[in-house]
Amino acid sequence: MESKPQGHPEMEEPAAAVEYDVAAAQAHKDEVEAQIQGLNDQITILAGKDNKKARNEKSKEISALKGDKAYIDATKVLKGRASIVPPHGVFAKTGDDAPPATVADAPAIAEAAACSGTMPEVGEGEAAPEAYTLLKDDGNAKFKAGDFQAAVDAYTKSIELNPTGPKQHLCFSNRSAAYLKLGGKTEESLSDALACIDLEPKWAKGYSRQAASLQVLERYEEAILACETGLKAVPADDGLLKMLAEARARQFRDTLSGAKTSHGIWHGKVSDVLGGYDQEMEFMTDGTSVRVGVLGRSIVGKFWLDCSHDPYHLNIQVPMQEPVGGAPPPVPYIAKLDEHGLHLCCPYLRMERPVDFEGPGYVLMRKGALSSEEDAEVQSLSREEKLLRCTKELLAALPDKKLEELSNHDSEDAAGEKLMAQVRFESSMFAVQKKFSESIMKEVLGATRGVDVPKELINSGELKELVEKLKMCGILDEEPPPVSTPKTEAPPRAAAAPSQASRATPSGSQPEDKASKKTADTESGFGQTASLVALSAVALGAIALLLWRRRQ
Repeated sequence: MESKPQGHPEMEEPAAAVEYDVAAAQAHKDEVEAQIQGLNDQITILAGKDNKKARNEKSKEISALKGDKAYIDATKVLKGRASIVPPHGVFAKTGDDAPPATVADAPAIAEAAACSGTMPEVGEGEAAPEAYTLLKDDGNAKFKAGDFQAAVDAYTKSIELNPTGPKQHLCFSNRSAAYLKLGGKTEESLSDALACIDLEPKWAKGYSRQAASLQVLERYEEAILACETGLKAVPADDGLLKMLAEARARQFRDTLSGAKTSHGIWHGKVSDVLGGYDQEMEFMTDGTSVRVGVLGRSIVGKFWLDCSHDPYHLNIQVPMQEPVGGAPPPVPYIAKLDEHGLHLCCPYLRMERPVDFEGPGYVLMRKGALSSEEDAEVQSLSREEKLLRCTKELLAALPDKKLEELSNHDSEDAAGEKLMAQVRFESSMFAVQKKFSESIMKEVLGATRGVDVPKELINSGELKELVEKLKMCGILDEEPPPVSTPKTEAPPRAAAAPSQASRATPSGSQPEDKASKKTADTESGFGQTASLVALSAVALGAIALLLWRRRQ
């Protein structure tokens, strides 16, 4: 025998060539792929939340078919990778057992897996790189680059290779997010979120993806339930808590604005302590604007919600008619919705958010606008009867003592009480005006100054009593100046609160003397605090606004 050089391994004879049954491999591959296609068709038919379990079962069947060794071997044979198929492969015609593939065969195995849809074992030693993981990483890179369609394609290929592999819940989660970014793929996004939860029910982001998709579909109740379910699996998760607050806020805004009914108007009567007047709120569909109507005037402001609290926090901010030092502070409410309506509670005298739905600041708002129907009984009265009844009701509406002027030296409590007295007075006066009409009320109040006294009120004891009470309240001077020219009667104002913000701004003209100013203001149904009440009509944040202006 010929001697061999020392220090070198022995040379091995080349292994015998292995032949494979290509026709059988092709037939088997076609049969399996036909079954896979049939299962995919069934999954499409089973779309919808109620069929989730059935879809998962079909996905498992697909995974099993793709992982079958015969299918893997057939794919490798047909791709010309027969050299890495062990000789004992399903479609090998001859040959002895060969050693299993090792890490050196990884590139070929990955390519074969990309075609077959699964990753075969590579034997002992280091594991070969997994193609589905590489595809997932590629999808992540595409997502970060903003190429969401390419990201979806990469994630889809990764899922097709291995729908239930380690950390594949991330692939479903990321594809769910990519679908939302694309737009028009919300149902697909929701389906992926559910698949993510199935794979990893203890992972919070799966529930966040589900809630995000449901919010886009405007299925807010389901989104809230998804977050609550997630918080049971992953308690106190910050992301889920934020998503829950967001879903609740969207549902609340949707109900407030009547987004599905095109009707976002609410009305209610504030407590007697605050004046007992009717107020109207219209929450706009933009989710940020609100129109507030009170005492026949309206103004448009902004609102925002924080539903991370119980009860929910609602803030409403309205513009000042004469801004001083910037925007006024928002009025802090608590709010809730139930079968009875919209419950609101605002602070009283101080800008501290209430904690319960009770006290002077509480009001129950019901769906719909304030009634604009006229009092049928009043309408049936004669002109003389209307004038006399209006005079009597004005007497009852006036306070029993002089309305005190606000002073810079007042404490906050004293200033608040003075302003509340004025608010209650304005509310009472507006109620009389609304009942009898602006024209009748102006005739009566004009008569108290001796201006065109209607013959029905001449020598009327009620008129004389009204004059004395107006003087006592400080609204009418002891000696009102004579007016030689009768005032032109303005057309009656509509009884219902106007729906346009343009009606909110009162006239900027100034009367020439104090007595004329006081009585003229009263004639129109709005007194010294009219503009302030209208501007702070959001459940009477008037006190806070006044004090804020004084501080400025």
